[in-house]
Amino acid sequence: MIRPIQSPQNENFKIWKLLSSSKGIRKHQCFFLMGEKLIKEFLKNPQFQILGEVMGPDHRQLLEGKMFDQVPKYRMSQEMFDDIDVIGTHFNLLLLKEPEIPTLETITPKNLQLILPLGDPTNLGASVRSACAFGVETILLTEEASHPFHPKAVKSSAGACLMVKFAKIKGGLKSNLETLPPRSTFVMDQNGQDLSKFKWPLDLFLVVGEEGPGLPAHKLPVLSLPTHKVESLNAAVTVSLACYSYQNSLLRTDRR
Repeated sequence: MIRPIQSPQNENFKIWKLLSSSKGIRKHQCFFLMGEKLIKEFLKNPQFQILGEVMGPDHRQLLEGKMFDQVPKYRMSQEMFDDIDVIGTHFNLLLLKEPEIPTLETITPKNLQLILPLGDPTNLGASVRSACAFGVETILLTEEASHPFHPKAVKSSAGACLMVKFAKIKGGLKSNLETLPPRSTFVMDQNGQDLSKFKWPLDLFLVVGEEGPGLPAHKLPVLSLPTHKVESLNAAVTVSLACYSYQNSLLRTDRR
């Protein structure tokens, strides 16, 4: 049975509109998976609890069969649907339960662990995609970071946000740069050691900040990507090159 949502004052609809922000996702502990390709791939092996399917007036129901009998289905006007289809997929939306993202009391590096304080969800998602492609299993988020299940983050990650593990570390970037272990923490910034000449340790934290704001003052060792004519690269490109360099170092020294 498909439940009609007829008014913008509907309580479910008012909550769903808030899921276009990190704050709304954290508050209501659910998020929308958007995009035909991502949804069809997800449904082959659902790893998150499905809370509902939301449709516009002309959408065909996706969740059929006994497996999805208890999942609520909703239909609404095109105007209301467009209000929550914030990235313009024009396809059914799946409402998923937010998985728990643990907050770590203490952290110890194991292999390459990225610390990403990226507030732009598109930047965060693209960085997660690169990290996932080069074998990073866990990504640590500071309090400034966008929610990794923000619709724009999931889209720009091409679904990689659903594949990696996330954990939160207490405090913001500034406080963490003051307390992270200096012997095993490195930051990507300007005027540091050339990444191509760096001898990677096996276990380390690597901090990559936003391109514009950069990083607060710190005393941690800096790694750099030499560039020509442009001052810096965006976070996703930086993450790609750093993770590739790390993985290539492992292959060369056979330390895995």
